[in-house]
Amino acid sequence: MPRVSSSSLMVTNEIPLLAELVALLKEYKQRVDVHSLPKKYVLSNRESHEILLVAR
Repeated sequence: MPRVSSSSLMVTNEIPLLAELVALLKEYKQRVDVHSLPKKYVLSNRESHEILLVAR
């Protein structure tokens, strides 16, 4: 992470430990925005969420 600390970071994935990832990003960036959107995939009967983390 230190070598990208001067860059904007964008991470997309379904992350089981969201709070830990946010804490890690906050070590290198002042602001971390978490965006979550409900998604329905064609081959799935359950609803899931797409999570986007933007660290600046």
